[in-house]
Amino acid sequence: MDFQFENGKKIGNFEPIIGKEWSKQNIKNEHLNTIFNLIDNGDGKLSEEEYDLFQRLLYKADGINSDAQNSVAENFELKTLIEQIKDGEIDIDEMKKIPSEHLDRTLYTREALEKRYPAAEYEITNPMSCQTTIINKKTGKPVMDIILADSERPRDVTNITYYDEEGRELKYVLYDSKFDKITAYMNEDGVRHDVLPERLYEDITAKKYGVIHTTGENFEKHLDELTKYNIEEVMAEYKNISGNSLISDIMTERGLPSEKRAVLSKKIIDIYIEARQGHIGNIDGFKETFYELIDNERDGFTPMSSRKIEKLMKQLEDTQRNEVDKKVFEEINGVPNGKIDGDFRQGTTGDCWFLAAVKTIMSNPQTAKLLNDQISVDKDGNVTVNLVNVGKSYTFTKDEILLENRLASGDMDVRALEMAVKQYLTENPYNINGLIHKIKMEDNNIEGGIPNYAYEILLGRGGILNATGYSEKMIFSESFIDEYISNGKYLVTVASSNFLKGEESDFEVKDEDGLTHKLQRFHAYSVTGADDEFVYLVNPWDSSSTLKVPREKFVDFFGDASVCSVDKIMKKIADKYDFGENAVIGNDGRVIIYNNRKSITKEQGDSIGANQTAEPISKEEIRQIKVDAQRKYGKDYSVTVNSNGDIMLTPLKEE
Repeated sequence: MDFQFENGKKIGNFEPIIGKEWSKQNIKNEHLNTIFNLIDNGDGKLSEEEYDLFQRLLYKADGINSDAQNSVAENFELKTLIEQIKDGEIDIDEMKKIPSEHLDRTLYTREALEKRYPAAEYEITNPMSCQTTIINKKTGKPVMDIILADSERPRDVTNITYYDEEGRELKYVLYDSKFDKITAYMNEDGVRHDVLPERLYEDITAKKYGVIHTTGENFEKHLDELTKYNIEEVMAEYKNISGNSLISDIMTERGLPSEKRAVLSKKIIDIYIEARQGHIGNIDGFKETFYELIDNERDGFTPMSSRKIEKLMKQLEDTQRNEVDKKVFEEINGVPNGKIDGDFRQGTTGDCWFLAAVKTIMSNPQTAKLLNDQISVDKDGNVTVNLVNVGKSYTFTKDEILLENRLASGDMDVRALEMAVKQYLTENPYNINGLIHKIKMEDNNIEGGIPNYAYEILLGRGGILNATGYSEKMIFSESFIDEYISNGKYLVTVASSNFLKGEESDFEVKDEDGLTHKLQRFHAYSVTGADDEFVYLVNPWDSSSTLKVPREKFVDFFGDASVCSVDKIMKKIADKYDFGENAVIGNDGRVIIYNNRKSITKEQGDSIGANQTAEPISKEEIRQIKVDAQRKYGKDYSVTVNSNGDIMLTPLKEE
């Protein structure tokens, strides 16, 4: 059924609009008006949260008698809903604490947001092509951050974050975009709630009168939400809530017949085994062993039975960890050598923003050296990543790197770098220009981000440009390619737009081997160069392949760019040294430090390498000057000393 307002706007199956259409004066039905008053905070109009609650209550009313198709029946349903609220059968305060189970994406389109957040008071920005941030113009602080994920991916999270008046995170809600289900949320109380584990626990503990053993009527329905993508995470969170494992609580749940407990336990094992098949190592025979154990214990499940299952699960995980064929893995991927010098492939972690930036950094000899200088390997194969620009250092063993199989494969130094930045971001959720950009997905805060921040962490300087492709803000053009890509003076990454100007087949391109690739939406690419015909890109899914994108197609498809000046990075490196008053720094990063025994000053040095005369000095003194200079500057510069004692520093390039 549909509830309808006088002006023709429907609630039920409707296009939701929040604003004056949902104010009190537009509601003429007395029962709707009563429900409105129960929700409204007194200002006579519905806020976004109030509107969401209003919608959910009406859906509940619709469920009272879903066959109703006339106004009499509709009014009966509304009256019944009101009675349920007044009797406490439906607790509005509790409903307010839990966001909608399903995400209504129409509320977060550009058009809908502009209606709710007028341009006079708010600015709507797009830090990434799939991300929208709403800023209060008066305070300059974020109000809301929305990341609408792509439901075509196996597991993707849509994140909606709300901020208080100071721009601090107030609450958030996460949705699994593929299954259209809420997965987690945090309210103003600051406590994270993982929805599925909590629901399963409520089902298990649904005892009548605290004595009679029963199980929630939706228990099996909720178990159906377990998949190979979420089962390990759900089981871990369930144990945090219950203190016992999910398997343990099912096997000892007296509200279920023993036959049903066996069936449900096997169902969970099936999904768990499917998930473990995505890990390295052999698990043959474990499923049959689980089944045999469950069947043997079925008629007398006890806590000891569940401990046997848990012990077997632990044994499976240990077996996978211990049976990893390191030799084969190392033959395929190599071993860390303290230098990014091989190809890599993005793993299942959504950090294309970071890997695209890494590839771009490595495409420039000067910045490549700065990055490689931060990675070292000891004689035992332990890798240390020294993030000098943020003052953090992390060391990982070969086994630790090997087992991080959700991260990049190929060059293992890249994986070690990912691990370091992942740990850094977990410890230090990042903030750019006062805006927090963070997707909370498990403990993996490298999921989702902006390449400019990768430049900030790895090179000590963020991008000079981060622009998005919306109407008048469109930056992609032939002049953009010429200014920022063709001359090789900038590090550039691009991301795909959240809209297409043509058919998907219009955006297929060839690589250097003539193979066809489809440009991906909501995805970051490294830009490695351009000529009169093509822009050259690398997809972090496989850094060994270079895509040849016609300039016109590049302009049409991409809508977001992160740009960083190499000269400014090198200048910042130079600025960390106190070269003294007799130094001259060239635009290309070279430095000459004139011998202070001469009378020449910085102002008199009109060009790098100017031939100035001075009192000759001994060869031994020249040798000592060079030794001292190499000790001081040798990490970033090659050092030469002329016969006058002038020191020439040239930024080191990757060999």
